[in-house]
Parts: sequence; C-alpha cells; structure tokens
Amino acid sequence: MRFRTVILLSGCCQLLAAQAPPRLYQAQLQTPLASYLRSGTPLTALLTGPLDAADGPQLPRGTVVSGIIKRARPVGLGLARERASIEVEFTSCTLPGATDLPCTAVLTAIDNARERVIRPNHIQGILAASHPHSWLSGVWYRPAPMLFGKAPAGLTGAAGMVHARMTGDPVSALAIVGSRLALFGMPEPEIEIPPGATVFLSIEAQPGLSHQPLDGDEPGMPLEPFLDDLRAQPETVTKAGGNPAGDIINFAFLGSRADLENAFAVAGWHTADPLTPGSFTRTYRAATSMSGYPTAPVSALFYQGRLPDLVFQKSLNSIAQRHHIRLWLASVQGVEVWLGAATHDVAIAFEFNRMSFTHRIDADIDRERSIVLNDLISAGCTVWHRLLQRPDSGIPPPAAVVVTDGALALIRLQPCDAGDDYSRLHRGPRRPFPARLARRVILESRHYFTRSNVYYWAYRSVRWSFGLGRPARGTDDATVLGALTLHRRAAAAGGGSASAAEAVD
Repeated sequence: MRFRTVILLSGCCQLLAAQAPPRLYQAQLQTPLASYLRSGTPLTALLTGPLDAADGPQLPRGTVVSGIIKRARPVGLGLARERASIEVEFTSCTLPGATDLPCTAVLTAIDNARERVIRPNHIQGILAASHPHSWLSGVWYRPAPMLFGKAPAGLTGAAGMVHARMTGDPVSALAIVGSRLALFGMPEPEIEIPPGATVFLSIEAQPGLSHQPLDGDEPGMPLEPFLDDLRAQPETVTKAGGNPAGDIINFAFLGSRADLENAFAVAGWHTADPLTPGSFTRTYRAATSMSGYPTAPVSALFYQGRLPDLVFQKSLNSIAQRHHIRLWLASVQGVEVWLGAATHDVAIAFEFNRMSFTHRIDADIDRERSIVLNDLISAGCTVWHRLLQRPDSGIPPPAAVVVTDGALALIRLQPCDAGDDYSRLHRGPRRPFPARLARRVILESRHYFTRSNVYYWAYRSVRWSFGLGRPARGTDDATVLGALTLHRRAAAAGGGSASAAEAVD
C-alpha cells in the first residue's frame, strides 16, 4: 500500500513539474472588445512578453491566446443598468509556428483604461453619469419634491438654483438646459477596447521556448569597458527645486535620434506635447470627459540640470493613466547614448503645497521597464538587449517610495517598420442623437436620485470608516505613505523585497 502511495505521489509531482507556474504576461489585443458585441464573439491576444525578468520557463513572444466573449452587458438606454460589463474566457494558446499548447489564461487588467477588471476575466465599465461636471449640478442638493421635476433636465444642485430663479422665463430655462447639454457632455458609458490595446494575462502553461537576448560585443568597440562606464552614470532624476523624483535612469539606448523616434512610433508610443494653454485645455477636457489624451504634456524633471531631449508616452482611454519615458542624450566613451527614465502614471492627485494637480506613479518601476522593453522587442526595433546590474550607489532618497532592483536596460536599436495595424480605432455603431439624449437623461436622473446627494455620500463615508466598500489596492494603485528611501530588490539588501507604493511625478 505504501509503495502504491509513493508511486502515485511521484506521478503527481512529475505532472506538476511539467506545468509551469502561473506567470503574468503583457499581450496585445488583435480583436475588439466591446460591451455591445454578442456572446461567443472570438477574442485573441498576442503575447509581447512577461512582466518580469525572472529566469525560468516562459511562453515565447508571438504566442496567440484565444478565447471568446462569454457574456456582454451593454448600457443601452440605461433602463436596466448604469454600467456596462464584459466577461471573457480564454481557452487555448498557439505558439509561433501554429503549435497548440494546453494553457490556462486569465485576464487580470486592461492597461491604461478607465475600465477595471474587478475580478478575473470580469471587466466593469464606468459610471458615466458620475463624471466631474455632475458634481457641480448634484452633490450639493438635498432631496426634495422639486427634485423630481428638475432631475430629468439635469438641473439639480448649482444648476437647479439658477433654474429656480428663472421659472417664469422658459426661454432662459431652455438656454440653461441647452448650454449644459452642449458644454458638459456625458462620457460614453459603453466599453470599447480597440485592437492594439495592451492587456495583462496570468497564464499557466507547459513551458515553451523562451526568448533569449543576443549577447556579445558591440561591433567596432570592446563592450565591457563601455559597460563599466555606463553603469557608473548617475541615475538620479530631480524636480525643478533639486529634490529627487520618483523616476530614476533605468534605460540606455544605442542608436540615433531617428532610430529612437521611429522605434517608439512603431511600438505605438507618441511624443508628448509641450505644456501650453492649448495642451492644458485639452488635458482639462480629457479629465472632465473621462477620455484619453495620447500626447498629453508631462511635468518638468531634470537630469544633471537638463530637461529631457525627448519624451514618449503611451495610453489608451484614460488621461489619469499612461506610460511615459523621458530621454537625455549623453556621451559614454565617445559613444552617443540615450539615457531614459520610464515610469507609469496610475492616478491624478492634488498637491496642496504647490496647489496644482499632478500624477502619481506606480512605485514598481521595474514592471514599467519590462513593458517598454516588450513593446520595442515585439515591434522588431531591437538588435539585442541586456540588463546591467548596478551597485547600490547610495543615491539620495527620492520624494517617495519606488521599488527596483537597480538594473539598467541596455538596448541596441535598429530601423524597423510597422507590422500588422492592430492600433486602428474601433468604433461601434453610433446611436442617433435622440437616443443619446434619452440615455443621458435616464442615466443622469438615476444618478441624481440615488447617488448625487449628501445622504448617499454620508452613507459611503460610514462604510469607508469601517473599511467596507473600499476597492482592492494592488501594485498599480497603492497609497503614498510618506517620503521614504529608495528600495532595491533582491540581493541589494539581503534579499528583502519592499512593498510597492506610489511616488509623485
């Protein structure tokens, strides 16, 4: 009996050993994902790489993960529901070369989207009636009998006060309603994720062939002395006042400016606009309409007293979230090198000391390093790359916590061309104006009656005070705990790993 038990346990261990543990991958949608699509609609995503630099078996880049939209619930006219939702299911993996591979894939996040994955494979849309302008017209208004006559016109709160003084003038009242509809649009409530969007998948599969970067000397020069000098480059990025920022130098690119601009363009990144009154207006409109601004300006940061020479960024449909990298031209042993600091904006916050809005960045900047690297490699814009470990240089603590192993990603660029155009904008059927107007009246009225009053927010405050109703906070949305030192992962301090938090950009 014991012998049979040992044989059985041995067989189970061999089966588990043949199965790679779940690993988080970055992938690019090849098909649209929308709440008005039918259940059973095919869904495919192309793996662009893992989100960590750990050793071990991994699925190769170019693996196609296939599935279906299991269930989609659109908002429609807003009578049945206020939020759209989608449930997906991934069922298979196909390696490059059309080899099928058993796998279990789970959608964990949609990158830089206003939509959230509230639990594995379940996407939740926005509450469109809760856009920033709705606060002006609802949150200061107490429930009263007159609310039922004014809410359908969107005239509660401040707008209701103005309308109450013009009840005898229907022309003025109509002008108020019309101007509100024209100036303060309601965000699109349906979920529309276009092809080319980045998603994150947790995949458990039998190991495939892993991509290995090419190693060796750079043609025309001895590599090791150059790497030693590159490791010695300062890594601190500072704010305007000279205080360290959460960003650090974590990239070095070999190639011309044209190669760099072309590589990021092919990979789906955009050049950031300068900060002007026009770009400020576009930023405000994107924030209030809960939409994206793919070329939004970034704040001024300095490396060795200089503003960046180039800034690239990538986002989807949210102004609050975006990837960005600042780049400075430098010379190392007479070789032109572009030093870059890449971070991920995850939220917009208000800084009371400067009385201005700013972004908060994901403290796990190594994850951002993997995302940039995956984008460029998948676009075919790199010859080789390697991670250079740097000694802990004892740099001053940044303005907030960041978590990093301190490695520098060195990339040799090459000319590249755009491949399959998955980034084309997917727009579903547009509803006629009367239907959109009816939907807005229904959604905003529901919102005013149920949520946009002091009693609802008092209820929410009580729930939050007892720790109820708070969303789960992960790596991309943690709380800033204070101005702490820079943490380095793994071997830098005895193998300990610091918990992730946010830094201010």
